[in-house]
Amino acid sequence: MKYNEKDVKRALEYCEIDDYLPQANLSNVNLSESKLAKVKLVGANLSNANLNGGDFTNADFTNANLNDADFTNANLTEAKLSGADFTNANLTEAKLSGADFTNANLSETILNKIDLSGTNLTGVNFTGASMVEANLTGASLVEANLTNVNLAESNLNDADFTNAILIHSNLIYSNLKCANLTGATIKETNLSNTDCTEVKMFKAFLTNVDLTGANLTNTNINEAYLNGVKRF
Repeated sequence: MKYNEKDVKRALEYCEIDDYLPQANLSNVNLSESKLAKVKLVGANLSNANLNGGDFTNADFTNANLNDADFTNANLTEAKLSGADFTNANLTEAKLSGADFTNANLSETILNKIDLSGTNLTGVNFTGASMVEANLTGASLVEANLTNVNLAESNLNDADFTNAILIHSNLIYSNLKCANLTGATIKETNLSNTDCTEVKMFKAFLTNVDLTGANLTNTNINEAYLNGVKRF
């Protein structure tokens, strides 16, 4: 069933979202600046929706279709986003601290200057995403796919990239201090001028990686596979 904006806002105003909008089709809806903390939109279709500046603190978007949605400056703190499809969505400067993106699809998304510190990003598909100047301090990116991702000048301090995939990725001038890249596949990726102090690369696979100007102080590369790595 397709809901119009009047129906949506009425349902939300009376906190009856579960009764009014099960598996809702809210594509193209305008909910910009809405105050929808704790709203439940599990499995909803919000493709092309305008959610700019909205408050979705603790909201539940599990398995929702968020293709091409605009979350610019939205607050998604502690939101449940596992399995959601954010393909081509815009999350520029959205607040995402503590959100759960487990197995979400964030391919081709715009995540510039995003704060994902401490966020669970296990198994997330970031293919082709733009994440320039992102804050991923302490985030879990275990088994995440970061192919063709631009992470230039990002803060990746203490992030966990165990078994992650970084192919054709750009991390130039990023801070990777104390990050965990155990078992990661890193191929044709730019790590030049990064701070890799105390980074764990145990059993990582590095092929044609550019480490020119990188700080490798106390970096652990025990049993790592290195082929065509540029270090100077």
